[in-house]
Amino acid sequence: MSKFLLIGGRSTTFFGKSKIYEYMVNNAPNKTILYLPYANKNYEAGFEYFKKEIPNDAKVILASFSLLNDIASLDALFKEAGTIFFSGGSINDLMKIVEDYKIKEILQKYLNSDKVYAGISAGAILYCVSGMGDKDVFVDNGAYYNFKMVSGLGFVPITICPHYQKSELVMYNDIAKKYYFDGYALEDDTALFIFDKKIAIIKDTRKNSLYYLNKDEDYKLIPLYERN
Repeated sequence: MSKFLLIGGRSTTFFGKSKIYEYMVNNAPNKTILYLPYANKNYEAGFEYFKKEIPNDAKVILASFSLLNDIASLDALFKEAGTIFFSGGSINDLMKIVEDYKIKEILQKYLNSDKVYAGISAGAILYCVSGMGDKDVFVDNGAYYNFKMVSGLGFVPITICPHYQKSELVMYNDIAKKYYFDGYALEDDTALFIFDKKIAIIKDTRKNSLYYLNKDEDYKLIPLYERN
């Protein structure tokens, strides 16, 4: 069964090697990371930061947009990598690419491997049932909202809210109740590692937090503390 590492986001104040990425690489079958930037066409700066934050002995391969037209080569890179990493951006754009270019089928092919399926922000939502994704102003029962829930692939049976430190995302607390799944709210620089129905919490900063919304307890917000 695959391992899933869901990351809430990266803050602009964090620099240096990441405990989250170190944990990711150490739990993968090898130190090769396949970096998929398909949620954001302007990914270059984020990719450069990523290379500086991963362990020195890790190898990262960029799956460029041109590979979307060469699924056989992309599949070979999936097979080689110990970690499959989807970067952040627009979850709507990412879901469209994943479905239109048969990446979903490649992901499903390796679901029973020991690879780490990792993602940050939109990349984390991708693996879940649904997540609080792109900005979108809409009205629901007379109330105005500026984010919307976007469906993911459902590999992990939870809903998720990245960047939870943003005050407007408190709306997730109520919207999560519309889904019969546990929810997790992740602030930047925090991550949730899920494997074999167990979880670990990894953080790159003490000031940010991660929260659990238990569907069996009326989605009460429960802070989670770093542990392996």
